[in-house]
Amino acid sequence: MKYYQDTAFSQLHATINGNSSVNCPEKLYINLVCRKHCDPLSANVPDKQMPLAVFKGLIDETAQYVKNYALANGGEALFLKDFEKRLLYIRHNKLSNATIDLHTFGEALTPDNISLLRDNSVKVNVSFCSPTNNLHTKISGKSNFVNICENLQKLASAYNNVDISYTPALYVRIHKLNQNKLLAMTRLAKELGIKRIGFWLLNNPTYKAAVPSKMLRKELEEVYRFMDKSGMLLWLYPLRVGNHVFSGTQYRPVSNYILNTNCCAPVVSSMVDYNGDVYTCHERSIYIDNINNNSFIDIWRGQRYEYMRNIVNAPEHMPEKCKTCQWANRK
Repeated sequence: MKYYQDTAFSQLHATINGNSSVNCPEKLYINLVCRKHCDPLSANVPDKQMPLAVFKGLIDETAQYVKNYALANGGEALFLKDFEKRLLYIRHNKLSNATIDLHTFGEALTPDNISLLRDNSVKVNVSFCSPTNNLHTKISGKSNFVNICENLQKLASAYNNVDISYTPALYVRIHKLNQNKLLAMTRLAKELGIKRIGFWLLNNPTYKAAVPSKMLRKELEEVYRFMDKSGMLLWLYPLRVGNHVFSGTQYRPVSNYILNTNCCAPVVSSMVDYNGDVYTCHERSIYIDNINNNSFIDIWRGQRYEYMRNIVNAPEHMPEKCKTCQWANRK
């Protein structure tokens, strides 16, 4: 099964509860650590993490509005020594119907961390790139594949009785080295007890980018059929692959459709990086301001943000990155 949406971006908001507010984004991405810092030592370097006081101030400002907090859209937040303190601060201040997502690479999913996440109803998304140890090492540069698989099995078991939309998920970035291994990854995920998987096409750097070929489309279609038969949830998938768009049960020529290419990201979501930089979306497409200069709410309601909300849908003015955005069916 999958979420029925007309853009991939809307899949990211499919389980958000309640109505949006013009006062604040409904989904707020917060990078607690630098995206390049994914080990216990570097993640705890003071200037590579969001200061606790700044983090608390951001939550205080936004908690009455935000419906979903997405933590760590980059580095490994679970390695932070005060991660539990930060998580509990959100839990105790957020709206009762607001949810918390966590992006992790899987290495830091210790039994204690798994219990912490489960007890606080955190929806966990784990980056995954390969069905084998050798390919995992080649892609990630790390030889921790077996450990990650064992952690995934424990994580899935801990969330066994949770609604499928909130069970732990794999997040697979598709690129040249793994684009013919997607079905194998899906089969492995099922063996590990994972019920929810999302796929996305890597565009940059170009030498690693997925090739939008017929073979890739067929591989994805096989994955979707397998997941349907297995009762798994496809929580994220590329609606458009090259010149084809997914419709029904297969990818069909885009020329048969008029696509929705509008971007609503700056209206419903925002991202705050570990250093306080504010961007219009989780792709860091447009820099707006820094929360060390102005409050987040003032930035969100400010003139520059409002101007950029219009720019992202103006072909003659939008940034180059926006012109090829997959989230809005533009590539």
